[in-house]
Amino acid sequence: MNGGPSKDSKMTLQSIAEELGVSKTTVSNAYNRPDQISPELRARVLAKAHELGYSGPHPAARMLRKGRTDTIGILMPEALTFQFVDPASTKLLEGVAAAVGPEGMSMLLVPGIGLRDLPVELVRDAAVDGFILYSLPEGEALTAAALARNLPSVFVEVITPEDAYTVEIEDETGAALAASHLADLGHRSIAIMCFRIAPDNYVGPADLARQSLVRYPVTRRRFAGYQKGLEAHGIEWPDVAVWETVDPGGHSSVQLGYQTGRMILETRPRPTAVLVMSDLLAIGLLKAARDLSIAVPEELSIVGYDDVEMAAVEGLTTVRQPLYEKGLWAGRMLLDLIGGNEPEHRRRILPTNLVVRSTTTSAP
Repeated sequence: MNGGPSKDSKMTLQSIAEELGVSKTTVSNAYNRPDQISPELRARVLAKAHELGYSGPHPAARMLRKGRTDTIGILMPEALTFQFVDPASTKLLEGVAAAVGPEGMSMLLVPGIGLRDLPVELVRDAAVDGFILYSLPEGEALTAAALARNLPSVFVEVITPEDAYTVEIEDETGAALAASHLADLGHRSIAIMCFRIAPDNYVGPADLARQSLVRYPVTRRRFAGYQKGLEAHGIEWPDVAVWETVDPGGHSSVQLGYQTGRMILETRPRPTAVLVMSDLLAIGLLKAARDLSIAVPEELSIVGYDDVEMAAVEGLTTVRQPLYEKGLWAGRMLLDLIGGNEPEHRRRILPTNLVVRSTTTSAP
């Protein structure tokens, strides 16, 4: 009977080394530093390991030896399904992946679940080398949990400490361009469909008291831009009807835009134009107008925000933001920080611009 280890024995690097008559370091290199040994020797090591039922060093042990996980955590405010159905979020994640993927890094998504009971324990326990924090509300527990880890972090559309590394867009500028466009067309009865103001899933009219509760940086900045653009044309902010909704992503966003849009369009007097904080919500509003036999743009002008692919299909006038580039720069900045290097910019601000299509025209 062969006196060597059996497949049922607990295999280790040392066991494989003894079977082959090589050093433990050689076997370790076959898995962790293949450039240090010849391809032929590595093939012998892996073949013997397979024969003996050894699957390789434990990932946790490998991470401890390297001092890195080769994984980044991405903290996002919505449920996990949102990240896969919302085109703006998926484009941002595509940009992050383009930055970190070629460096052999993985991505761990940490979603906000339910928004009131966020999984801070996932942040505390996440085996990651750093975090990207995306569009989290002010005072969020996830943000505090990430900062407590003292890991390299990049903030995207988040209220941040003064010395933080951030990627932002010219949100306020884009919103001001949209508002000015409608005012220049002669519209004076203008409504706004906005993202959530506070994490309570409220849908309906948002008066000034409600608006003062805003906790989301994107919502706050777009409010500021809309107000700036309208007031520059003599339209007072208290005279602007604001309707709050949630943006669950994908088809659900279109549906919420439709439902909230019907509320807006059934008010009297009906607005002649609506500024909407996302394209999907705007497309829902567009569908509501069609069902109510309201001609767009002859009776109602609509401006969205993001310029996702569906916006061009629908002919939606919108504000274009560089979604892919936002994720790309966030990923690159985090890689620099993980590698111990100072990013080229501590705060990178990306431009927005107005894209005029067929859903806006002169006021009726």
